[in-house]
Amino acid sequence: MIVNMAQVVVRLHLALRAIAGENETHLEADDVRETLDKLVGKYGVEFRGSLFDIHNQIDLRFYRIFLNKEVLTTEEDLGKQLHDGDVLQIFPPVVGG
Repeated sequence: MIVNMAQVVVRLHLALRAIAGENETHLEADDVRETLDKLVGKYGVEFRGSLFDIHNQIDLRFYRIFLNKEVLTTEEDLGKQLHDGDVLQIFPPVVGG
């Protein structure tokens, strides 16, 4: 059986948008983690440095990642299967006061 990857929309916000030079992209991926890896491949080392720590992990206490309207809060959530038309939004931490 052939499994096709899902066509997903990724919306980037704040610093990630500035690094990528665009606010939205379309990718094919099976799960959220694969999508994040493909974003790094597309946008490079600066994007990786902003999104991942030295252990290739995302600190989900600070980053907000939404799959459609569901907030992803655990590493296990990053393994969620994607479906055609899903929208992934990534909000980096905001600092200031």
